[in-house]
Amino acid sequence: MNDPVDNLVNEAGTPDRPPAEPPRRRRWVPLAAAAAAVLVAGGAYLVTRPQSSGSTESDRPFGFATAQAGSEPAAPLVVREGTEVRATGRVVAQSGKPARFCAPAPTFAIASPQHDCPFGVPVVGVDVNQLSPDGTAQLRGVWRGGVLTVAEQKPPAAATVPSDPFGPPPCSPPSAGWESPGEGDDKELTRYVQEQHPDRFRRPWVSYPGGVPATTMDMASAARVLVVEVVSGDPAEEGRALRSRYSGNLCVVSAPGRPSLADQESLHAKANEVLHELMRDPANGIYTSGGVDSVEVELVMVTPALQEKLAKIGGLALRPWLRPVA
Repeated sequence: MNDPVDNLVNEAGTPDRPPAEPPRRRRWVPLAAAAAAVLVAGGAYLVTRPQSSGSTESDRPFGFATAQAGSEPAAPLVVREGTEVRATGRVVAQSGKPARFCAPAPTFAIASPQHDCPFGVPVVGVDVNQLSPDGTAQLRGVWRGGVLTVAEQKPPAAATVPSDPFGPPPCSPPSAGWESPGEGDDKELTRYVQEQHPDRFRRPWVSYPGGVPATTMDMASAARVLVVEVVSGDPAEEGRALRSRYSGNLCVVSAPGRPSLADQESLHAKANEVLHELMRDPANGIYTSGGVDSVEVELVMVTPALQEKLAKIGGLALRPWLRPVA
């Protein structure tokens, strides 16, 4: 019986791949938090996969593809004295003091200007009568003397939700199509990937072939595909190992050279030695860190002093809330 992993070439004996297309950005979902956390990675090239003729669980087909990461240039982010900046946030009035312009940082249950806006900047020149019902606004102004002086105030932009933020699986479906919902018990696969061989794989993620369901009820029945990227070793062999541990819809992605789970853990461990110390001081304005292939840092703004501290870490993807006007 033909195992689908062994049939990776066309009749001419060459890999059955379509012409390469430019990489595109894709949002990725980790296996452990498919409905919540979103990770960004690169695009993928698709490879046509034949369906197995067998009927046993071990012969159920899975897709195969080759992933390539995209890149994005960084913009100047440092806020200096007299820099024109802009951001969208909530404005909190304070009796006898300048109002505070608040970054979208995690907050706690204590409701007071001091505790409900732990990360923000003093602001003057805000027209409180023009704020949205929840107190938010888009502000553009000049940063000087530790205060934002407003030059322009606009309503916050309407939130937009992409119709298909995840994109289709980077594998061709079986001839009979993906099963619905096609979800299996992933405990053994997760143990194999994340605990036993983190140097061979990236974190598994979930894709919805028909697009992300609009409601929880739709999500329960929608087809979903577990995608696993293989960064080292024989993808065909690893595909068979993964299939033996997971009975649902499965897409195996060959991604040589991309950072593995072990690489990511090492990167974050080294960065956190310095970053966590900086986060203990609220004056640095750093409120979250995370990411996958890079250490993504969300913070109020990048001052010259903070830039010097962060330069000691290297490899950071900075996401400041208050940033210079381009």
